[in-house]
Amino acid sequence: MWVEHARWFPKCPFLLQNRGTDFIKLVQRTHRELSENARSQNNSEDTDIEQLPAARTVHEMGYTWETIRKTYGHFKGVNPGELLYYIFPILNILGI
Repeated sequence: MWVEHARWFPKCPFLLQNRGTDFIKLVQRTHRELSENARSQNNSEDTDIEQLPAARTVHEMGYTWETIRKTYGHFKGVNPGELLYYIFPILNILGI
């Protein structure tokens, strides 16, 4: 519910108050990347996670590359169009 809210109404005061700008930026960036990846169909097994903008943002938030890779590995086989629905399990793995 919060993910879709952040996706479609990122300037909503209620959303900003309850989830904050970092959450909204993460959802927006993830959606943008998923859309770009789906269009390019370049989902190779050799994805360099450190080159993904969303992964770099999470790393800048203080998470280790090991934690980010672990989280990415949990959801690697998920259809990109469905990944946004997994944002809460992702945040749970990251300990947010």
